[in-house]
Amino acid sequence: MNWAQRLLARVRGAVAPAQRTYFAGATGGRLVADWIFAPMVSANNELKVDLTRLRARCRELERNEPLAARYLALMADNVIGSQGIRCEPRVWDRQGNLDKVRTAQVAAQWLAWTARGSCMRDGRLSFTDALRLAVRTRARDGECFIRMVPTKDNPDGLALEFWDADLMNQIQDRQSSREANAIILGVEQDAAGRPVSYHVVSDYDRREPLTIDAGWMLHYYRLLRPHQVRGYPDFAPVMFSMRMLNGYREAELVAARTAAAKMGFLVTKDDGLGIGGEDPRVAVPLEAEAGVISQLPHNTEFQQWDPQHPTQAFGDFCASIATSIATGLNHSYPTLTGDMKGTSWSSGRLGVTGERDHYRAEQGLVIESICRPVFARWSQLALLRGTITLPPGATLDALWMPRGFPYVDPLKDMEANREALATFQTSYSQLAAEQGLDFEDLLIANRRDEQLAAVYGFTLVREVKTNVGVNTQVSEAVSAAVDAAAANGAARARIVA
Repeated sequence: MNWAQRLLARVRGAVAPAQRTYFAGATGGRLVADWIFAPMVSANNELKVDLTRLRARCRELERNEPLAARYLALMADNVIGSQGIRCEPRVWDRQGNLDKVRTAQVAAQWLAWTARGSCMRDGRLSFTDALRLAVRTRARDGECFIRMVPTKDNPDGLALEFWDADLMNQIQDRQSSREANAIILGVEQDAAGRPVSYHVVSDYDRREPLTIDAGWMLHYYRLLRPHQVRGYPDFAPVMFSMRMLNGYREAELVAARTAAAKMGFLVTKDDGLGIGGEDPRVAVPLEAEAGVISQLPHNTEFQQWDPQHPTQAFGDFCASIATSIATGLNHSYPTLTGDMKGTSWSSGRLGVTGERDHYRAEQGLVIESICRPVFARWSQLALLRGTITLPPGATLDALWMPRGFPYVDPLKDMEANREALATFQTSYSQLAAEQGLDFEDLLIANRRDEQLAAVYGFTLVREVKTNVGVNTQVSEAVSAAVDAAAANGAARARIVA
């Protein structure tokens, strides 16, 4: 191309029409000039650049930001709760029938292993406490590592230990080849993308490289993009707003305290000698006391200082920013901040419903990432140690029951449950599971209560209603009422609390 052709190309480029876009979000121009166009990279490349800094800043927010500390406490309290995620082992014989005797033995042994002093390698946490710490760690750091270790310190031969994300050997990175697997952010993967091993360092000081087989390392994190091997902190979308809001509140607090502590100034009226013939550059304080009338020094006047902090818009502005933070964390504003002003039963119910869906999703992730793998490894080693035994041909599995949530509006919710039961839209077992309870355990407990009441000469009475409006008083066990509900098709019996 000669000089004339290059000049013509430049002229054509200068007068070429603007590039057309089909989506408003892809529009260019001065109005979106500050909208960063990030390069198209994988999630792992993003994490290579920012993960360490994100994790460090989230830990600082946990220490110093009330909203961050509140969110982490809500996650641990609502996902795990005080009683933890219940495990109900079940032993099935070769005919597929439940072996209640063996099931009770396995359940007792599991309960003993999960107690404090047994399941954790350092003996400081129970399994429930470990799950609470795991949920809190994942929400703050974006991920949680738990190593399963064979041990002789307990009869079952298994112990757990937390492995800090800071100990992951992130600089251990290589491309896949015919001779070796790929290593991404310390996670070695096979050709299918399955984790093979985790490359870590021994401790914070010596940092000797170690390799832990993936079969013995639990990696608990949320997968937000395909092929993502490490986790993002939950605070990533809102941490900048948290930091700015905290700084704004701090500035307003300092300004308000300064305004409350300082009333005004004494100002001289001319450039001559100041107060009492002293150098005017030297400040003379005037202390204020209740019930005292003070006389100003000669040739001075008092100027009041009233900076008006915080302003009237302070509360609304903070609430607006906190609302966006709560939204980014999948919580309602009243729950995250504790501010119940203007909250009604209906609005509170909508907010709580969304939060509980968030907690239930996290409960499922905890069960799949930690509970099931731990139970499988524990049962394997316990069978080898002989602390649990199974008859030939028997199989062992477990039913996991996370904590449930109480009714938001008990009267309306229970009435809705009655209607759902009457129209076969739910079951007693499902309703009990939503409360974190087992229906069979409820029946056993009710039977036990009736027997205990009979010992003391009392009869527990339950009211049973039918759709035709006939009310009767029955003293049979709850199980008999359930059988009646299934047998009576014309007038379906419903248990009424």
